[in-house]
Amino acid sequence: MPDESGGRDTAAERAALDAAVEGKTLCDILARNASSFGDRPALSWKRQGAWSRLSWREYREQIAQVSLALAELGVGPGDCVAIMARNRPEHVVEQIERVRRLEAADPGGGAHR
Repeated sequence: MPDESGGRDTAAERAALDAAVEGKTLCDILARNASSFGDRPALSWKRQGAWSRLSWREYREQIAQVSLALAELGVGPGDCVAIMARNRPEHVVEQIERVRRLEAADPGGGAHR
């Protein structure tokens, strides 16, 4: 969208993108699923030959716990975090937490969505 000087109106473009994704971010969907599906399985994986499950409510709670723990360690927006571990459900929890933290750092914006 051009502005009055003929250049791009990035503020208007950002507002349009924000409106388009309103309520559709990964964190919005996680919150909605935790509310709607609570104790239904969100993640399932095999551990020592038996299936383990994490409900949508537990999934959201674990993400909140990871977020608080990282904040207590001084991790903030823009900081890099790495996990060195086997492929496990905890990776998904940590990755969603990073997305949630970015949204919390920019609650009204769409730069990180």
